[in-house]
Amino acid sequence: MKLFIIEDEVPIRQELTQFLEKYGFQCESSDEFHGIAQLAFVSKPYNAQVLLVGIQKLLSRASEAQDSVVLTHKGLTFNLLKAEISYNGQNKKLTKNEIGILRLLMVNKGNIIPRDAIIDDLWQSEEFIDENTLNVNIVRLRKTLAEIGLPDYLETKRGLGYLV
Repeated sequence: MKLFIIEDEVPIRQELTQFLEKYGFQCESSDEFHGIAQLAFVSKPYNAQVLLVGIQKLLSRASEAQDSVVLTHKGLTFNLLKAEISYNGQNKKLTKNEIGILRLLMVNKGNIIPRDAIIDDLWQSEEFIDENTLNVNIVRLRKTLAEIGLPDYLETKRGLGYLV
């Protein structure tokens, strides 16, 4: 598995690369962000063992959640690596939150996903997330889908949640 490490301090970057390579990861590194589709951030100071466990959890979740990097449903193609959706020749890039919401709904296509489950999946935090935060992100996703010709792609089941 390849990992891309972004760290501005060279000694830390080298130490982290060597540590992760001991566990079988292929690492590339830089001191700058270059538009990678999805990122996981770890703030300093960090514990290398805790970081390794976190990486393994992220990889486990990713492999459980998807069989492919491209999801399709009702004519919509969602390329997770490019963070891009396509429909009838129209392409559109997605924001981090749009990616999370649409991925969850497409992996579970045809099933109603409760609002709480979306919030838990998207923010994975013990902090309180205001329901309005999800509303804003749903509105943005709907707008993005409408821009490529899918204004009714995302369904709301009042009091239950959302589905595609």
